[in-house]
Amino acid sequence: MNLKLNQVFAILGCAILSSFMMLENANKLFLKRSANVVHAAQKRMMASGETDKGGRLGKAVLLQSYAVSLFKAGKESQAICASAAARKMAADIQKEITGKEDAYSQFTAEESKMIGNCAKETDLLVEAKSAMSNISVNDSDYKDPHTLNFNNIDIQ
Repeated sequence: MNLKLNQVFAILGCAILSSFMMLENANKLFLKRSANVVHAAQKRMMASGETDKGGRLGKAVLLQSYAVSLFKAGKESQAICASAAARKMAADIQKEITGKEDAYSQFTAEESKMIGNCAKETDLLVEAKSAMSNISVNDSDYKDPHTLNFNNIDIQ
């Protein structure tokens, strides 16, 4: 009886651990996808010769950097919200340049569930500016493709 009870607890523990790891994986994938969309927006701007989109690229970089810092601090739901706002801004830039929506930039059904209770974009920007005061929100500061690497928008 003791052996069976121990086996049940071991299986239950593995199941719980597995579900936490899957959630972290989904959150990390969300942040990675958002970072890719920000990189793509920067590349589209460079290819089109545009250096200013009303500060939206700079704000997307700020929000994504903030998302990475929140994720590293264990504040994953807040990180998802900041990353979602960054992705939306970057997707809007791409749409403005190309005239069409990029499917990769859109939120999947699963991702839409993850961002259901996020703060307003303006509130997220205020928080991000306060926490990440060293990051520029000027679009023209990201003319060089290497500049995003210095702002830590990518999650490992």
